[in-house]
Amino acid sequence: GGEKNRLLGPTCHHVLLNPHTASVPLDYVHHPTPRPKNVILFGEKAYTDFAKSINNTISSKERDNKLHKKCIEGYLETEKGGANPNSDISNARESRIRTQGWLDEAEQKVAALRSFLVQVEKEWKNIGDRILGTIIRAPAIKYGVGEERFTEDWAIFCLDRDKLGQGFRGN
Repeated sequence: GGEKNRLLGPTCHHVLLNPHTASVPLDYVHHPTPRPKNVILFGEKAYTDFAKSINNTISSKERDNKLHKKCIEGYLETEKGGANPNSDISNARESRIRTQGWLDEAEQKVAALRSFLVQVEKEWKNIGDRILGTIIRAPAIKYGVGEERFTEDWAIFCLDRDKLGQGFRGN
């Protein structure tokens, strides 16, 4: 693309521009103006839904963790012989150890999700913080193209390398 440090990304036109919105031109070509069309990670509704889904996953895992803890208590009772003296103590012990492993893993996942949610709310809450780059070219969607009658639906955008962090090296 002429600039050594420029990083381009391909996607579909309909992903970047809604073809059903009258205010958006169907055939978009970037012009060096002060207001380029931005590529945004999550619109407002998608961001809200994403944050809710993280919260819902945390709540679900916490409910599961309560059940695991109750099972562990039951297994401990069985191991002591208090709940049912005829029960198999070694099976109860194995089940407790296995359930404790699940609980430990689930608690780590909840902690990671909580940390991720804090990061999402801190770094992605403002829409300006979710701008990944600008649209370079997005030709109008065409149907029945060529002999095979394919749909042509593509776009190219230029990514802001600073948003990707230091870990991204490209191809």
